[in-house]
Amino acid sequence: MGKKYSILGVLAALTLLFIGLSVWQWMRYNEKLAILANPPPITSIQGQFAPAKTIKLLGRTNGVGVVGYDVITLFTADNGENYITHLGFMANDKVYTPPTGRVTLEYYPQKPHKSPFQPNNNPQKGEFYYVDPMELQQYWGTQLNDIILYSQNSGATYPSPRPFMVLNNHLGYCLTWAGLALVAIFFGAMVIKKLK
Repeated sequence: MGKKYSILGVLAALTLLFIGLSVWQWMRYNEKLAILANPPPITSIQGQFAPAKTIKLLGRTNGVGVVGYDVITLFTADNGENYITHLGFMANDKVYTPPTGRVTLEYYPQKPHKSPFQPNNNPQKGEFYYVDPMELQQYWGTQLNDIILYSQNSGATYPSPRPFMVLNNHLGYCLTWAGLALVAIFFGAMVIKKLK
């Protein structure tokens, strides 16, 4: 009898946990919807690229199966502020050098983020998979703003720009946690039935 009550207690705790996680993912889903409904505006800034301070984000695709890399380079604005600039996608068989001289950069700003499925960067080997401003600050030896400027410039001198995009898989996660809560409730009901 005591064992069944213990199992019932565990199932009740799991149910509460799963419901809490489901509600959290529902809130995250709606937060992402709000961001997608109000994307950051495209704006412009003038300054110069630093071709010597360019890295590749490895293991990228362009959405139609072409494998390549994203070009990240340092951009110094006319006011002296240094920015990490995401210039866009290049196929592996292409080599890219940022334009020299003063340019007008069309961009939208975004905070950096790392997917839990991305491997860690290895600056010593020049291998980068995501943008870490503190890491690049040390790698380039330059004080950096922690906002990434996603270039929307196009043409022969630029890679293919990345449009504004926010992944929103949270509804699926919400339903998964809700389903697990229902499973826990079902097994709890079975235990209660045996206690009668």
